[in-house]
Amino acid sequence: MLHYNNILMRTKSVRTHEWNAKKRISKELKEPVVTYNVSVSNTDAYDLGELYDMLRYAHERGCGEPVHVQFTIERSY
Repeated sequence: MLHYNNILMRTKSVRTHEWNAKKRISKELKEPVVTYNVSVSNTDAYDLGELYDMLRYAHERGCGEPVHVQFTIERSY
């Protein structure tokens, strides 16, 4: 049986433009602003169904942004 340990799921969003309300124009930033939002952290799952539910939750919470997943797998007999 496989166990998924130390699961970390986060979404990455990159902002390259900024809206100026006074001038009503969009201004390009010199460097993109990258933010990470953690959806699931330091959690364990004991089957693939639990891992799938966590992935679906992170995707829904991320509003269409890519989800980065990191975990370790252990095999038990």
